[in-house]
Amino acid sequence: MLRLFIAVELDPEIRERLAAIHECLPASTVRWVRPENLHLTLKFLGEVPQERILQIREALERVAHQHSPLEFVLEGVGAFPDFKRPAVLWVGVSSGQEALRRLARHLERELEGLGARPDKRGFLGHVTLGRVTRPGQAPLPEQAIRSLASGPLGTGRVAEFCLFSSQLQPTGPVYSVLHRFPLGAPAQAALRPGDSGPHIRRRSGVPPRRTRD
Repeated sequence: MLRLFIAVELDPEIRERLAAIHECLPASTVRWVRPENLHLTLKFLGEVPQERILQIREALERVAHQHSPLEFVLEGVGAFPDFKRPAVLWVGVSSGQEALRRLARHLERELEGLGARPDKRGFLGHVTLGRVTRPGQAPLPEQAIRSLASGPLGTGRVAEFCLFSSQLQPTGPVYSVLHRFPLGAPAQAALRPGDSGPHIRRRSGVPPRRTRD
């Protein structure tokens, strides 16, 4: 069994801007995601049998072939469930939310026939920044956090999405890119051999309830 999710990688410049938000809180308050590990999840698949990977790849290839590259703007910091009882900090998507939603919905339709569970809450594009170490016990300095993210934090371009595996380790999940799916690419592009990425180690803990990778 493989623990899988589908996500968009972020440019290094955007990752560094998001990392600047860390400066207003000590590491003992929030377990921050390392900048190189930040991503935007499109669909969490959970535990998947190895023999189903080819079918998933073919489904993702069909979706990618029917969508053109798109752009989105990261803007606005929030907390789940809220800043008075924070458990997870995230940054949202302003411009480009609807295009990302269409892509996520298409992925869900294609994968539902392969046993993927639909997300009853619906898709909301965001990037997890970190998890509060003592959720619900004390409010976070909301104004200080928002002041560091008072405007757009960067524009991302989605030219492809990736199928990730997530291996749970004592030090945190290890992410690996299994396959990349260029948007608008010919049908065979996603099935080229040797298309794997490096292992990515993550310290942040569990992402927000809308994404569970």
